[in-house]
Order: sequence, then C-alpha cells, then structure tokens
Amino acid sequence: MLRLARSRTIPVGDRFRATVAYYPWCGNQLREERHTPVLVLIGEHDDWTPAFHCVEGQGYARGAPFEVKVYPSAHHSFDLPMGTYRYKGYTVAGNPAAAAASRDRMVAWFREHGTF
Repeated sequence: MLRLARSRTIPVGDRFRATVAYYPWCGNQLREERHTPVLVLIGEHDDWTPAFHCVEGQGYARGAPFEVKVYPSAHHSFDLPMGTYRYKGYTVAGNPAAAAASRDRMVAWFREHGTF
C-alpha cells in the first residue's frame, strides 16, 4: 500500500502503476524490459541529460509503454520557477509554458494508467 496525503491509500502490489520522470538520464537501462509505464518529460536544449538519449531509447524500449515528450526551447529544470543559470557547467532554466504543459501531461498520464 502506498499512503498518500489525507490518509488515502492505493494498493500497488510490488510495483508502481505508472511513472513520470522529469529530465532523467536515459542510458542503457532502457534496454531492460519494463513492467511499469514510463513517461519522460525533457527539454530540447537540456545539455545535462540530453533528450536524444531518451528519444533514441523509444526505439528499443520493451515491455510497458515508454513515451518521451520533448519540450521545445526548454533546458534542464524547465519546470522550476527560475531564471537562466549555469550550474556545474550546465544550463538550467525555468520555462513557464513547458512547466504548465508538463504538469498537464503528467496528470493525463497518471489518469491513462489508472493511478487517479
């Protein structure tokens, strides 16, 4: 059981019903078979965790659904209310339009996969 706010519980068995990942590293782990639907939300201009790794991963993903949504003109941390900065050699920048669209897509994904 997964306990949520307001004492609501959801039976999840031994895995999550769906997963959403904001700007993750998409490497060789995508070749492993998944049992949980995964949605990746990532920026087109992310130079920290490049989108092309995730997009390429769609071609060899196996098992449960795997979807990648790339937000045009968005950098790493696009969902945060912040300006544009350099951090450890990478660009991080908020993008209000991408942030709002990603939240809508995340909620829709969870609804599609029966978590709401």
